[in-house]
Amino acid sequence: MINSDEKRTTKYKKDTIQEFVLSEMNKTLFSKESELIKDFDKPKLPVIFIVGAQRSGTTLLMQLLTQYFELSYPNNFIARYWNVPYIGAVLFKSLSQNINQKAVDLNSDLGYTSGLEGPHEFGYFWKKWFPPESWEEKKYEETDYSILEKQLAAWQSIDNKPLIFKNLIQLDYHIEKLHEIFPDSVFIFLKRNLIYNVQSSYLSGVKLFGNNNELFGVRPSNYPDIKDLPIFERIIKQITAINNDIENQLKKIPENKVLKINYEELIFDYMFQLNRISKKIGLESKKMKPKIQLVSGNKINLSVEKFNQIKELLDSIKK
Repeated sequence: MINSDEKRTTKYKKDTIQEFVLSEMNKTLFSKESELIKDFDKPKLPVIFIVGAQRSGTTLLMQLLTQYFELSYPNNFIARYWNVPYIGAVLFKSLSQNINQKAVDLNSDLGYTSGLEGPHEFGYFWKKWFPPESWEEKKYEETDYSILEKQLAAWQSIDNKPLIFKNLIQLDYHIEKLHEIFPDSVFIFLKRNLIYNVQSSYLSGVKLFGNNNELFGVRPSNYPDIKDLPIFERIIKQITAINNDIENQLKKIPENKVLKINYEELIFDYMFQLNRISKKIGLESKKMKPKIQLVSGNKINLSVEKFNQIKELLDSIKK
C-alpha cells in the first residue's frame, strides 16, 4: 500500500525484528547471487503479469493459475529473499522436495495468502526496481535493468517454467517498461463490476488502517485531484482512473500480449477463463487438478444506506 506501516492496524503491522534480520540477510547475500547469475541473460519463456485495480480478483486469479498450471512464482517463502530471488527459489525447491506439498488455499486476506506455497505480491523486490515515484518522474533511465533480467532468467531456469507475478502497487503503472524489458511478456488485465469493487476497497481500507481516511490500494495518476474528496467519490475516481490508465498503457503494446478478463466471468466459469489464458500463452497443465467451487464476492456487505450512496454517485457520474 502507499501508506507507511505505522498507519496500519496492529494485525497488519510488520515485525520490526524480523524485518531487520531479513533485510540484513538480503544485503549480505546479494553479492553471492550476483556472482551465481552473472552468466544468465534474459528469460527464455514468457513472463506473465497480472494487472488491475485493487480488490478486482487479481489474487484469486493468481491462486487459480498457480494451482492449475506449471508456473514459477514468488511464494511466501521466496518472498523473504526479495533481493536474491534465485537463491530463495533454489532453497525452496530443496526444502519442498522433503515435504508433502499441499494445494494452495484459495482464501486470502487483503491479498495476503497462507502457507509457504501461497502466492506473494513480492513488494520489496518490485519496489527496488520500480520505486513509487519512478513512473511519475520517468526515472527509468537511471536504472540498469540487466540485473533484473538475469535474476528472472536464473529463477526461470530452475524448473524451466514461465514466471508469473501480481503486484498491483508496483506493476500497474509500468506496463510499457515491463514489455520493453521483457518483450515476450503477457499481461492479464482483470476488472470487476465497479460498485462491488468500490465497496470492497472501502471495507479493505477500514480493515487495514482502522479508518477510511487513508488511500487503500494503487495510487492513480489523478491522485492529487482526488485525495481530499469524500471517501466513496474518491474510491470511484481512483478505480476508474486505474482502469483507464491500464487500458491506455495496454494500447501501446501488441494485442497478442494482452488478455482481458472480468471478475464476474472468472467466477461464473473459471475453467473457461483459465483455458483462454493457457491457449494464449501455451501453459502446461498440472497432472493433479483440484475441484474448486468459487463463490462470488459481489454481494452487499455495507449498510443499505452506504451501498445506495455508492450507487447514487455512480449513477450521477454516468449522467
